[in-house]
Amino acid sequence: MSSPEAGAALPQMQFQQGTEIVQEIVIEAAAAQVWHALTRDIFSWWSHSFSDKPYLIALEAQVGGRFYELFDAEGNGALYGTVTFCKPGEKLAFSGQMGMQGPVINHCTFTLAEAEGVTRLRISQVILGMVAPEMVQGYTQGWAALLGQLRDFVSSGRKVRED
Repeated sequence: MSSPEAGAALPQMQFQQGTEIVQEIVIEAAAAQVWHALTRDIFSWWSHSFSDKPYLIALEAQVGGRFYELFDAEGNGALYGTVTFCKPGEKLAFSGQMGMQGPVINHCTFTLAEAEGVTRLRISQVILGMVAPEMVQGYTQGWAALLGQLRDFVSSGRKVRED
């Protein structure tokens, strides 16, 4: 989810008509615990960033809240998206570029469903616009890695970076 270096050639873009990436993971924990990790502890397990050593990655779980990365304490950073729907413990949706270049509409929805102390987390990402095919593949692989890191964090406390 990084942006190209200045002066670098952009990959060949193709218009994507409603490409959807869907992935699910089962986490052996209550939905409230998964929600807390997804929203309040995201910096502990979210490994994709614009900077090598992000100062903060945060997801403000409220309508209009930001999903963003800070590069430093001065507030320099990147906005991944803006929260468009929030029902704690059940569903969170946001829209934003998430590092994509050019004219793109990107919308992601996390849905949580708990049964008998186990939570099924589903991510749906819909992309519309000028997107390189390699980017869609990169997001597919990226979500798989991130969901695994979330599961590892919830089950064992394993962090991807030191606080």
